[in-house]
Amino acid sequence: MKRLVIAYTFLFLTFLSFSQKTDASFIERIDRDTSYRVAGLRYTIFSSPLNTLQSLLTSTDFARLDEYANSFEWYIKTVRPNSHWEGSTSFGFHSRLTSNKQALNQASLIGFTANFETGYNLTKEKMFTVKPIFGIGFEYYKLSFVENFQSSSLSSFANSDFKNYSATSFQVPWTFGLEMGTSFQLKKILIELLLRGGYKLHLDADKWKIDGVLEISDEINLSSPFAGLSVGFSLLERRQIVYLKP
Repeated sequence: MKRLVIAYTFLFLTFLSFSQKTDASFIERIDRDTSYRVAGLRYTIFSSPLNTLQSLLTSTDFARLDEYANSFEWYIKTVRPNSHWEGSTSFGFHSRLTSNKQALNQASLIGFTANFETGYNLTKEKMFTVKPIFGIGFEYYKLSFVENFQSSSLSSFANSDFKNYSATSFQVPWTFGLEMGTSFQLKKILIELLLRGGYKLHLDADKWKIDGVLEISDEINLSSPFAGLSVGFSLLERRQIVYLKP
C-alpha cells in the first residue's frame, strides 16, 4: 500500500505542476452556459487485509481469499463548465474470490453497490484534472462458504457431505479520495480518462447475518484503500460546442 500512496502523490504533483490553460485557438470549446452528462466504466481494486476473516478461514481449513477485491462499475455524472463541482452516480459489482479452486473448503465475497459521489475540480479549464472526491454508498454483500467441494458435477454433490451457507450484510460506507486525469474531444465526442485512489470506510456497526436472521459475532470490516481507472464519454450536442477560428 505504501507504493500506491507514493505513486498517487507523484501523479498529483505532476498533474498540478504541468496543468496549463487549454489552447482554445485550435480546438472546439464547450459552451459554458450548458451542461452535459458523462457515462462510463470504472475498474477498482480494493486491498483490505481482512485479517479476522482470513485467520478464521485458515484455522478452519478453508482456502484464503485473494489478496485483492475487484469492482466493476457503470457511472454517470453531470458536468457544468461554469462550476467546479461535479456529481456522479454509479452501480457496480464487487467480488473477492479464492485462486485455490481445488480446495475442499472455499469462501467467496460478492457485493452489489450503488454509490453517490461529489467532487471539486481544482484545475478547472486546464489540461489536467485534479479533483478531491467524497461519497456515500448503499451496498449489499454476501459472504458464502462451501464445504467438502469435490467437483462441479451434480453427481459429486449427491455422493458427498457438501455444505453451502452464507452471511449477508447491508452497509453504508463513506468514500474519500482523489481523481486525476484528462479529457479530450474527438469531433462531437468528449472522452475522459481518470485515475482514482483513496479510502472506503465501512463503519464497525455493520452487521452480518446468516440467512438474514442469525447475527454473527465475528467482526468482518471491509474498510479498504482503493485504486482505480475510469473511462467515460459524452456525446455533445451542436448547441453545446463553440467553434473558434485559429
